[in-house]
Amino acid sequence: MVKCLDATAYVQTGTHAVFRGNALVNGTPTTYRISVDDKGEPGAGMDTFTISTGTGYGASGILTQGNIQVHG
Repeated sequence: MVKCLDATAYVQTGTHAVFRGNALVNGTPTTYRISVDDKGEPGAGMDTFTISTGTGYGASGILTQGNIQVHG
C-alpha cells in the first residue's frame, strides 16, 4: 500500500504533469514520483499514469475508471 504524504514538487507541460513527494509504502518511509497524462474526456480508457517509489515499487497503465484532469 502506498500512502502519499505530501507533494514537494510539481511540473506541468501542456496536459502532462509530474509530481513528487514523501510517502509510506506498507508503513516504511520513502519518496514517490507520479507522472500523469490527460488524454481527453472521459478519462477512463484514455488517461495514463505512472507511479514509482524510492523503495522500488512501480505501477503504470491506462485508467479503467475515473478521470485525470490537468489544467493550465
